[in-house]
Amino acid sequence: MALTCLTKDILVDICSDLDSDDMDNLKFLMKDVAGLHKLMPATNALDLFSAIENNKHVAFHNGRFLAECFELMGRTDLVGRLGLNPTQIEKEMGQHNDSVRPFRILLYKISKDLASDDVELLASFSLRVFKLTQQEKATIKSALDLFVLLEKRGIIEIDHTNLLKEMVKSLENRGDLVDLVDKYQGPLYEMTSKPRGICVIINNKKFIKMKAREGTDVDQARLEATFKKLGFKIAVYRDLTVKNMADVMKDISIMDHSKFNALVVCVLSHGGENFIYRMDDRGGKTGNSRRQLVHGDGDRLIQGNFVYGVDDKPIPIRYLTMYFQSSKCKTLANKPKLFFIQACQGEDMEPGVLLSSDLQMDGLSVDDSIDLDVAPVSENTEEKDAAPHASDNQKVIPDESDFLLGYATVFGYVSYRSRSQGSFYVKSLTENLDNHADTLDLQALMVKVNHDVSEENIGEQAKKQVPMTQITLRRLLFFFPDNLK
Repeated sequence: MALTCLTKDILVDICSDLDSDDMDNLKFLMKDVAGLHKLMPATNALDLFSAIENNKHVAFHNGRFLAECFELMGRTDLVGRLGLNPTQIEKEMGQHNDSVRPFRILLYKISKDLASDDVELLASFSLRVFKLTQQEKATIKSALDLFVLLEKRGIIEIDHTNLLKEMVKSLENRGDLVDLVDKYQGPLYEMTSKPRGICVIINNKKFIKMKAREGTDVDQARLEATFKKLGFKIAVYRDLTVKNMADVMKDISIMDHSKFNALVVCVLSHGGENFIYRMDDRGGKTGNSRRQLVHGDGDRLIQGNFVYGVDDKPIPIRYLTMYFQSSKCKTLANKPKLFFIQACQGEDMEPGVLLSSDLQMDGLSVDDSIDLDVAPVSENTEEKDAAPHASDNQKVIPDESDFLLGYATVFGYVSYRSRSQGSFYVKSLTENLDNHADTLDLQALMVKVNHDVSEENIGEQAKKQVPMTQITLRRLLFFFPDNLK
């Protein structure tokens, strides 16, 4: 299907054919990509188009987004004037990253299948059940008005359609609308709250015996700048012991995240692999590294990857993530929890590299003969960040959904950090988020990070590093940075 490059003449021609009802419909359908604060003042269609023309996510110039709007509105004549095929547009409705959101489509379809009496009944239902005020009820002139109000109140949301279902169930003989809600599956995570959520950055630089992680402050600054631009509230913690790290995770997990869409946790530290620990009945952990006896009163042993606190003690990544399981942090249930770990995943190096004087590895050598405090890192200028073997892949976040764990390198291998420029992984991650968060979903973006880091020739002998991502996300995740403006 050829996509038209929209021109001013085409838009002016289309605008002359849009009436006031069309304007109201367009404002509702465009709500996710521009926001009502930009759309409501618009007095003509050109104003509406101007509100979204700079939004890279909707690829306004190619006409697809507008074509889907017109198709939903029943204006197939306007789809044709965009040079597009109405049948193809209908077939691909909501399937592209520049499409009208499926949740918006659901609400719009319901609204167009409601008579004025139905709208009045739903408004009365909302007054009684959702405790709308009489003043709010008086503003409801259409189903679209009602849905906008209920969205504003947080009563109906992309991930929570139960109340929407209860609403339509209150109408007699409208099982068809109930079926429509039941069939809805939101393929995208909601990403509209301001702020989007908390971004926790743990930056461990100075350790008791292990080598200081020079260059990590560059990583911290990059992560702060990037996630701030993406709408997150930044919380930085520096040089934490293992207990401090666990306490921070616990404190964040008991916060009320109900008004947020996501959580981001970035850990910058030394790391290691083959930490064997026991999960007790309360979800806690006991145990130590592979070279020491595991103890505790639990019923299962877990071997996993870990990061170090500045007290040179390890804490499993699994122990950091478990605070945010849906059962433990209910206000983040069904919302993405994103962990980015700049730490080694083992001790091996990808062949072909001499260590440059500016490079370090975020990890250390671990074997059965050394104590928990571990031997000092060698005097070369690269550091390793270690984590579990590939066989442990499913043990990091077992039986958990809506997590993404991004590791700087694959299991068993080291990752590299420049003392002056920071780590290659964080540099690539932040650059790709800065440049592509408006057009790529997070999984596609992480593939690009893998590619970019693997293409780097690190050090004098061109050593290689390949990041790894573990995903239990159930939907696509777009950050929609343009919606913040």
